[in-house]
Amino acid sequence: MTKTCVYLIGDHVDACKIGIASNVKNRLGQMRTHNIASLSIFGTWWFGTGNEARQVERYLHAALRKHRVRGEWFRIKPDDALELIDRLIVDGGITPLKTFRRRQPSKATPKKIFFLRLVCPGCGHKSRSDLTAKEIWRSRFKCSACGSAVLGRQVLKAVSSA
Repeated sequence: MTKTCVYLIGDHVDACKIGIASNVKNRLGQMRTHNIASLSIFGTWWFGTGNEARQVERYLHAALRKHRVRGEWFRIKPDDALELIDRLIVDGGITPLKTFRRRQPSKATPKKIFFLRLVCPGCGHKSRSDLTAKEIWRSRFKCSACGSAVLGRQVLKAVSSA
């Protein structure tokens, strides 16, 4: 008898995957390898057996079918999906062994926004990006001035706040 969880992994924008795993951190690592988006675990609901988790997963997939894109992927904001799943679990009389929900940032403290200055190594054209340094590092860019394609790590120069 292996504990298994139903997980909600999302991209911070509007795509979520609802699936099952006994090791959700390994599953997240596998998904990050094959996905261009920055993914995070938004919630887990643990059950005593894989069969229990599979039944809950099917129940959630059926309840969210109008948001389904393909397979286990749904077009819904992760926060909205969390609220909906929590409500479905309570309404369905489901009792997980343990539950994890990603903590939301406090609304009382304003979030500081940092912009990264990008400089084209070909022509020196400067631009700004609100992507994270990690996202820029992994990406490819096309300079709007000269049209040359460069790797993100080549254009990342300095950090300044706005």
